[in-house]
Amino acid sequence: KMSHHHRGDHDFLYFTMHANILHVFFCAQPPFLGSKSAGCSHFTYWDHLMPLVFTYGTLEILEVMEAVTGQVFDSREATAMGFVRNLIQDCVYPGMTPAKGETTSGRLYDGVDSKTLHILDEFEDEVYSRQPITVQTQEGERFEAFSYIIPLEHRGILTSQSWCRDYFIAHYLPEYVRSCRAFYQDIRGGVKSIFPLNATVLGAMIIFSLSSSHHGSLLGSVS
Repeated sequence: KMSHHHRGDHDFLYFTMHANILHVFFCAQPPFLGSKSAGCSHFTYWDHLMPLVFTYGTLEILEVMEAVTGQVFDSREATAMGFVRNLIQDCVYPGMTPAKGETTSGRLYDGVDSKTLHILDEFEDEVYSRQPITVQTQEGERFEAFSYIIPLEHRGILTSQSWCRDYFIAHYLPEYVRSCRAFYQDIRGGVKSIFPLNATVLGAMIIFSLSSSHHGSLLGSVS
């Protein structure tokens, strides 16, 4: 978890990122929405200075990312070093957790603003933790990016089975995208349900839908 910066009239922050020194002058802390990573009612400075998000599961599929956020971002393929990806128990999507010597492929999104980070925080289940990690592109460039990972203390929810992107697309994508769009409409409309449409709920709904012999499944009721 990242620490919360104290409020003040003006803050000065000195960061080094990608071998460039960034100076941020007179940054009064704005009343942004809450962040899972900050653990408080304000986003941290990382949210403004590192607009990159690395995805390795359903969100690496462009259609899913657009359905969840309502936006299209510039992106490229990248790899997270020191992480392994496996399916989560009873789910159709994976989790990524630290693992020495392992690598996980995915997609790096650029220009992800604070509002979108809040949407992604709401979308991801509570078991995920948004943390900064280092990723490498196919061109060999390294970047710091946010990613939603499974902390070591929760790695027990992961199975030993690898997640297959092509299998997910072939068997689950249409229903998943439809439910993601419903999630985005709820978020955009300010709906706070006691039964939120986050990733866990969407996965459970899809499994129920595919196992049901009734064509008018639960998924159909949220589209």
